Amino acid sequence: DGEELLIVGGQGHDAGENHPPTSERYRRCEAFAREHFDVASVEYRWSTHDYYPVDKVPFVGRAGPGLEHVYVGTGFKGWGMSSGVAAGEILSDLVLTGDSPYADVFDPLRFEPGASARRFVEGNAKVAGHFVGDWAASLLKADDLPPSGEAKVTQRDGRPYGVYHDEDGDVHAVSAVCPHMKCLVKWNDAERTWDCPCHGSRFDYDGEVISGPAVEDLPKKEL
Repeated sequence: DGEELLIVGGQGHDAGENHPPTSERYRRCEAFAREHFDVASVEYRWSTHDYYPVDKVPFVGRAGPGLEHVYVGTGFKGWGMSSGVAAGEILSDLVLTGDSPYADVFDPLRFEPGASARRFVEGNAKVAGHFVGDWAASLLKADDLPPSGEAKVTQRDGRPYGVYHDEDGDVHAVSAVCPHMKCLVKWNDAERTWDCPCHGSRFDYDGEVISGPAVEDLPKKEL
């Protein structure tokens, strides 16, 4: 409509990290925009879902052994415009000629222990911390409903449930156990989703999977 839109990015964090909550991260981005620019209104808010390889180099090439005609381009770390163009060049070379001068650098099957080991260990330690800590904390959760408009992980008969109490008074209960690797999901208050802090899977408040690596929904539960 001829209007000018300003995009402001920031407050990067892992999926499922809700300290501070996502709504507060959005508030901080808006405060920055209003401080530095003449902002009339905020029309949209969203969070991207970026994949970061442990060695920070995208995966571009053949998907794996026995998958000769299956190619992948991912792990762009938020730089999809530039990395996507580079991936297109590499993949077209591989398809048309069978090789690319950059194939080894971006090979999805590569393993660079010097570049990857520390981040790999740190990442897995973080996952283990969430798995053990969140499961232990869930056993102490009170079996009650959250206030209207809010959500929480509670427990029923020793099992963790994710419960969202919407503004109309309806209650949406799902298993709080991510079907991918059995970590416990956490509530994203700004987007009303259940997000897994271990590997980034996201689900809507009725448990339907939004993004992977999980491919199954969170089972619905009765209270």
